[in-house]
Amino acid sequence: FDSYTLPFILENHIDLAKEISAKVKVFDYLPSYLKYGYYPFYRDNPDQYVFRLEQVINTILDVDLPHMVEISAVNIFKMKKLLYHLATAVPFQPNISKLAASLEVNRNTLSSYIHYLHEAGLIHLLLDAGKSYSLFSKPEKVFLQNSNLLYAISPENAEKGTLREMFFFNQLSAYHKVNFSPIGDFLIDEKWVFEVGGQPKKFDQIKNTKQSYLAIDDTIFGSKHKIPIWLFGFLYWYGVNFELRITNYGIQFRIENYKLRDSISNWELQITGFNFELKITNYDIQFRIENYELRHSISNWKLRITAFNFELRITNYGIQFRIEN
Repeated sequence: FDSYTLPFILENHIDLAKEISAKVKVFDYLPSYLKYGYYPFYRDNPDQYVFRLEQVINTILDVDLPHMVEISAVNIFKMKKLLYHLATAVPFQPNISKLAASLEVNRNTLSSYIHYLHEAGLIHLLLDAGKSYSLFSKPEKVFLQNSNLLYAISPENAEKGTLREMFFFNQLSAYHKVNFSPIGDFLIDEKWVFEVGGQPKKFDQIKNTKQSYLAIDDTIFGSKHKIPIWLFGFLYWYGVNFELRITNYGIQFRIENYKLRDSISNWELQITGFNFELKITNYDIQFRIENYELRHSISNWKLRITAFNFELRITNYGIQFRIEN
């Protein structure tokens, strides 16, 4: 299937839904995706998917995070406790003082925990439109980054309302600015207001708001400003190619994608020192260059990645490049 922009979906969702549903039974796949379709290793062994995802979470917190910041084992334990707490109450509306007291930490430490979980791609923070993200930003709501995490951490809390809001936030935040809306559930690009709900959902809450929409679950077809929520899963970048080239002249990193091409295509980073390290976290790929001779030996080495959720780290220079989706 092709991917579509948000304005195109808003304008053409009725025809799109007819075209796509004629080719595939959407509800045969959407529930499975919400449980175990987000990370690419679901293809390896679906029966081991939750176990593998639990391993990924533990690796992020026990191995990756201490590598990036100075943090004790006690604090790692408390961060795991915080992650579980968030999973049992998503979407979580944080009372920072109360939550800090329950974890026996101060407010600043708790803010750091939330920041680390956000940077690790484990949670999403929903902020007011007027706020820019910072370490001590107080979010209006906290969501797990995707529904698979909820099924892995706290499956008993995977109720329908939570899943649809999490799915919508996850899909839109990859390509758009998503903020808290005091009128609806989400404000997209400071332009469109969305309420997310089940099929009986009405426009009462947003009826006087221009460019407002309902994202509705449990329906194949919508009408006017009432759009089936599954269609927002077609915002993904189709056929995206990430290419990393390491040559004698340095490192080139290229993204072939309609959205990022103008700003990042042919982006180049020149490395003049040693000890270069590449980590692609979701695939457990590590690559190290420890000296100049090794750099010469891998001249014109190329890595092509055709999936999402990877991280580039150049440790000696403190440079990070991250794509979450």
